[in-house]
Amino acid sequence: MYTRIYLEGDTSFHLETLPKENTRLLRMALYAVQRNIRAAAPKKSGKLARSFYAHVISLEEGYVESDLPYAAIQNYGGDIYPRNRQYLRFWGKEGDWVYAKHVHIPGSGYFDEAVAESWPMVDVLLDEAGGRMATGMGFYGR
Repeated sequence: MYTRIYLEGDTSFHLETLPKENTRLLRMALYAVQRNIRAAAPKKSGKLARSFYAHVISLEEGYVESDLPYAAIQNYGGDIYPRNRQYLRFWGKEGDWVYAKHVHIPGSGYFDEAVAESWPMVDVLLDEAGGRMATGMGFYGR
């Protein structure tokens, strides 16, 4: 599960310093999104929140992602069914085993809300940096 940020704008000025500046601005924008996602993620153990990292791909593109398999289902919700057994088995709240044919997890929307909340901040940051702007910020699930 990840979100991408694409930068676009007039890149003809200050050609010798632009690559470093673009990378710095993109990294700052990605870290702002990462901070918001980490703050909004459900925190039972904190593992999900810590799993989000920012990556810069090129001068104009980067993304924030989590490699945990349950990151998407925590955000969007869904049903979990057993793969190799007849029942799912997990520890219940009272410390005993719980058996279930399937489990429904309601989506919290933490990821979508955090990215949407970050958008104005990213837009202002990049706008102040000389007219470059973020042209796309989308949601992608794995």
